[in-house]
Amino acid sequence: MGTGIEPELGEGQTQRARKTRLQRLNPDKSQEQQRKKMTITEELESYIEAGESVLLRGPSGIGKTDRVRTLYPDLVYIKLTNNMFPEKVVGSTNLQTGESIPPDFAKQIILDSATDEERKLVEENIQNIYGVADKVFERSKGSDKKVVILLDELLNVKPAVQSLVYTLVLNRFVEMGKGLKLPDNVVIVATGNQKKYSMVAEDLAEPLEKRINHIIDVEPRVGEWITEYAIPNGVHPQVIGYMLSKYNSNGQSENIEDIGYFYEEPEVGEEHLDRYGQKGRTNDPRSWTQISDTLKNFESDLQKGKFDGIDVEDALKRRIGTKLREEWAEEFYDFYNMPTLTPEEVVKGEYTQGDLPQDINERFAFMTALITADEKQVKACRNFIRKHCGPEYLATFDICWAGKDEKRARKIDELQTLDELNAKTYNADDTRRYVRDGMTGFEAIDLAYTEHQRDRNNEGRGMQWWLEQNIRLLLLKH
Repeated sequence: MGTGIEPELGEGQTQRARKTRLQRLNPDKSQEQQRKKMTITEELESYIEAGESVLLRGPSGIGKTDRVRTLYPDLVYIKLTNNMFPEKVVGSTNLQTGESIPPDFAKQIILDSATDEERKLVEENIQNIYGVADKVFERSKGSDKKVVILLDELLNVKPAVQSLVYTLVLNRFVEMGKGLKLPDNVVIVATGNQKKYSMVAEDLAEPLEKRINHIIDVEPRVGEWITEYAIPNGVHPQVIGYMLSKYNSNGQSENIEDIGYFYEEPEVGEEHLDRYGQKGRTNDPRSWTQISDTLKNFESDLQKGKFDGIDVEDALKRRIGTKLREEWAEEFYDFYNMPTLTPEEVVKGEYTQGDLPQDINERFAFMTALITADEKQVKACRNFIRKHCGPEYLATFDICWAGKDEKRARKIDELQTLDELNAKTYNADDTRRYVRDGMTGFEAIDLAYTEHQRDRNNEGRGMQWWLEQNIRLLLLKH
């Protein structure tokens, strides 16, 4: 029992700062100011890996389903509709025999984790699946591999249909007959639209809301889409370049995580009518991904001579105009078709001072145009971008050029290492110059190596982190 008397500090002693609970529990020794906020995708993955159910809510076209599929390509997909047969979710009963018939998705999940002997038993008699399910459940306890069931369009169905998944969400239990227990490593993820974004959306039934562990309201953020989807999935470089340049010129935010440019209004542009009196085409991730596909297909057909004798400028404008509002379509076309240099011209030095990029839009256009460089051309293109666009643009170029290609990623790593060695030489020259200007040796060294040392301290953070940081720098500088 304490005495109630506060101990006095002795001579030379200082009050020790107390740690919060999180500070005591967290083994991370990095500086707090250097830690980044989790993206929605990272947050989603952390919930799933913890075995907790999640609902992703947000407008159509922002990649809710794609986020889950990217993380778990082998997920079990269930599309919910108001006219669906209940047996698709809960199974059915044979009226003649009284035997329960499990839904196909549940049967497949169990059989995927069953032994050959257990599969044979189920093939002999479907009723054996209940005993097999119990064995699979016990084996699945503590499994690191998560089996994701995606309930798509959960908020676009009536409460009666939502009720079909109550027990599935809460207990991973298929409620039919005597019920079927799914493996312990099954995790339920659902998607849907809020009412403000969809005329057919329904409120989440209260019993279901209480059963879901986490509800994430997804916002259509450009920065996150670029770093997490567009670049890794090879979206056309001019689409990425345009989105980045648009944000810089509009100055909507200096923090890329806070930008939501896809929609001009919270109502997703619902009040905007075009010249035909129709609701304006929305600018969302799905639309930009489709535009990317359109550009790739058009360029491929163009190079094959399929547009001989056709006004190709008009043809492309028409294709872009089917997805974007007029003002957006014109602006994007101008960006896409902006005169730039090819990798071949950069390598050979076939350009003059007048050919160099002069503003933000042109820098982004040049950067993305040079992404077509091959492995022999990329070094010269990187040097061009560093000199005539800036290091921030170079960082984005590196990520876009490498994509998911491991060989290209290694090539970029080699070139970045060479950059670092060159920076050391440059800094050493700077040090000598600073000394000649009257600084002490230590002052000169400290000044010359500040940037290099900062970069060294940030090693190992990964390509995603570097991309986010450098995009943020772009937004701040312009």
